[in-house]
Amino acid sequence: MTFAAPLFLLAALAAAIPVVLHLVDRRRVKQAPFPTLRFIKASVQKTRRRKRIQDLLLMLLRAALLFLLAAALARPVLTSFGSLWGNAGTAVVIVLDNSASMGAIDRDRVRLDTAAAAATQILDQLDDGDRVALIPTCGPPFPNAGKMDGTQQSIRQILRQCRPSYERANLALMLRQARKLLDDCDAPNKQIFILTDMQRVSWAEDGGVRAGDRGAVFRSNSVDTLGATAGLPQWCPGIGNVISLYLDPGEYTGGTVNKPRERHGVAATLPPVYSRGAKCFQSWINFRTLLGQAGSGTHQVNPAIQDATADAPSAAQSPSPEPLPPSPVPVIVVDCNREPKPNAAVEQVEIETPAVMVGLPLKVAVTLSNASSIEQQRLVELVVEGVKQAVSPPLELPPRGRAKHEFRLSLQRAGLHRGEVRLIGEDGSKYDDRRFFAIDAGGGIPVAVVKSRRHEIPYLDDAYYIEQALAAGPGGFRLDTFTAGDLADAPLDRFKVVFCVNLPALDAETAARLADYAAGGGNLVWIAGDNVDAEAYNRMNQLSGGRLLPAPLGDARDAAEIEGRDSWHVGFLDGTHAALRNLAAPPSLYESVLVYRHERMAADRATARVLTRLDDGEPLLVERVDGGGRVLMLGVAATASWTNLPLRPIFMPLLVQLTTHLSGADPMRTNLIAGQPLEHGFAAGAGPIEIELIPPDGETLRLQASGRFRYPNTHEVGIYELRVHDAEHRLRTAYAVNFDPA
Repeated sequence: MTFAAPLFLLAALAAAIPVVLHLVDRRRVKQAPFPTLRFIKASVQKTRRRKRIQDLLLMLLRAALLFLLAAALARPVLTSFGSLWGNAGTAVVIVLDNSASMGAIDRDRVRLDTAAAAATQILDQLDDGDRVALIPTCGPPFPNAGKMDGTQQSIRQILRQCRPSYERANLALMLRQARKLLDDCDAPNKQIFILTDMQRVSWAEDGGVRAGDRGAVFRSNSVDTLGATAGLPQWCPGIGNVISLYLDPGEYTGGTVNKPRERHGVAATLPPVYSRGAKCFQSWINFRTLLGQAGSGTHQVNPAIQDATADAPSAAQSPSPEPLPPSPVPVIVVDCNREPKPNAAVEQVEIETPAVMVGLPLKVAVTLSNASSIEQQRLVELVVEGVKQAVSPPLELPPRGRAKHEFRLSLQRAGLHRGEVRLIGEDGSKYDDRRFFAIDAGGGIPVAVVKSRRHEIPYLDDAYYIEQALAAGPGGFRLDTFTAGDLADAPLDRFKVVFCVNLPALDAETAARLADYAAGGGNLVWIAGDNVDAEAYNRMNQLSGGRLLPAPLGDARDAAEIEGRDSWHVGFLDGTHAALRNLAAPPSLYESVLVYRHERMAADRATARVLTRLDDGEPLLVERVDGGGRVLMLGVAATASWTNLPLRPIFMPLLVQLTTHLSGADPMRTNLIAGQPLEHGFAAGAGPIEIELIPPDGETLRLQASGRFRYPNTHEVGIYELRVHDAEHRLRTAYAVNFDPA
């Protein structure tokens, strides 16, 4: 048993008041002989003894009443009934946040070291026979992590070996695992400790919150807490129903903070939990009921190399776990975020260019962020293949603000290029000072153009403008043309992008080949035309399991058949799409595109994304992600009888950027976050493929995959190079893995 407000125990001294009054009231009377009453002397002495006992009991009762009143004001807390008779077994689970933010320097000490010291103090509190488990939130799994141990040897070994990771913590999920461990344990006393720096993003499983945004602080019942509700904030979906909160291990001697501080203008007053040099946890504070149950989402705790013939479900498609029932297990959160050293981060690096090829200038746009409350001035440098290319001028970073800088770069040789942008100088954390990128310059992107037939007069060919734009564009494309009859035997998996231009509906076998190509990571672009019959296309799509088209087709519309209208113009272009972001301004660039006839599409927002619309809202270009590949449909023919698009300045950059993005040559498509699986699709049905993977440490891993390759162990940041030497599936590409800037 402990007390939430132990200072009120001083009021127990009031129990001495009845004792003092009793002693004062014991006056000795003067004795005088009285002969006539000597016969009742014996009776008086007997009555006096009885009254003395009654007075003593009354004094004890009054003292006990005052003592119990003081104890009630001190708010006693019974952590478990087992403690009433002592020597009750205890099971403890420690959740150790070792995400990137725990690598920050805080009061001249790395936060993870502070958390590890607190974990050691918890272990020192346990008795022989007590069981404990340690769950690190990030990084490569330790063999004995997440297992109950009665000796503490493996736990202390993990604490010595644990290092900050570049990944984001998922504390909600870790808490679920901790509760599951304790549910399977028969110990009468159970406790969960969460050692963290209370970054909001560590509790949010949607990843939509930026790093360092910790929520407003308020004071409630003498406990410094975060958020807008009692206990932990409402953005902590995985806590459950009870919580105890501790802050700043080793900082407090009791009562009020030694050196009063303010967070967002609110002074922190805490119970006597910690004392310097003493054991860490001296008393519990009262449990607080929280809103909500355990959050949803999935996360691989012990990832292993997996080969999958079917597409792995995305996080958005993963089934949400059932919420845990209310748990009586106390949860104690230790906040290691105190006074961090000023820190800046390379938050984002973007490669901006219509296409990446040798000699073509490209722009490297860098965004820096300042996580501290003071202004900073920092330098940043651009490094490619280990050679410094440029250094920025001093960049002014406002408090809690950002600054941007652009580097100009021209690659002088073809092939893969490894680059990074890094801050110059030291600051509060080394884990966010670099950001990597990979560029494939002018390697020649294989593209297939499939048309209904080859026309004797080239400019009358349905695919004439498409072929000319890709051949003349700066993308370095290697074009192969086929007819619809050639598709049955065409080696589709050799091509990054396949354009199907004005084709009649395909037979079931050919349609299935195209569907497998898209499901295996290929990119399929349909171009409308006179040969496209909506009913036949929809039937073909249904027979292929809905995998061939991004949306069902409707009847074609002709502006000449509508009174008072001779055309439509493009009224919307999605500038947030990576392939279109450079084409969204000025609007006149796309608004000058006129459409005389188009195929209607019933795009479903849940499964498809509309990239362009006509001025009346009808979709014109629609995209749907199919596993690792993409399927797009352009609702107009690439001929002047349907639209003036092939004759407008936007046509060639639109086609080039779209093809480059789909092929994966766009550096932004190969950017991953630490801990996010590296995936690459091969044609469905392909036999075991020998793959070489070279992670940042330079060690070559020889792996196999069938259909879809998946490598989950991206714990380290840097460049991961993927190679396939097989002639049929020859491949060389690179993925840049970076820390999570959220």
